[in-house]
Amino acid sequence: MALDKDHRKLIIGSSRGEIKVFDVLSGVWIRPYLESHAEENGEISFIAYANEDQNIITAAWDKTIRIHRDDRND
Repeated sequence: MALDKDHRKLIIGSSRGEIKVFDVLSGVWIRPYLESHAEENGEISFIAYANEDQNIITAAWDKTIRIHRDDRND
């Protein structure tokens, strides 16, 4: 898991390769459309938030790294 630069968003990766973003204060799922890793062997092993670029970086056991743009001001 990781937090965004303002510590308002919680980014969580699942064992099925899903990446979800929640509002820290309300617990509401605010970013349901991030591209998932493979369902098979797609367990998320790394999540980071690049503050300057506002990118979410994920890596998984499916041997892929994905960069997701966090351009929403939620």
